[in-house]
Amino acid sequence: MEPRFALPHADLFRVAAEVGRKVDDPWCSRLGAMHLLRLVEAAVDMEKDLVTVSAADLKVYARALGDTEKSAVRAG
Repeated sequence: MEPRFALPHADLFRVAAEVGRKVDDPWCSRLGAMHLLRLVEAAVDMEKDLVTVSAADLKVYARALGDTEKSAVRAG
């Protein structure tokens, strides 16, 4: 079974505005990947077909991605 992730539209756009990031497919994919990693590490919700990412989790992932992107730009 492969889980699918729901990123609530309103939460996604609110978090994107807070971190100053546009909403695009690569960013959404990275958010979903971060949530998948957390689920695997914590061994939770793996039996579900559809997992909705909470607004709080989106914010944590978005900030972490922002830090990673900034570090990559500085290093590049």
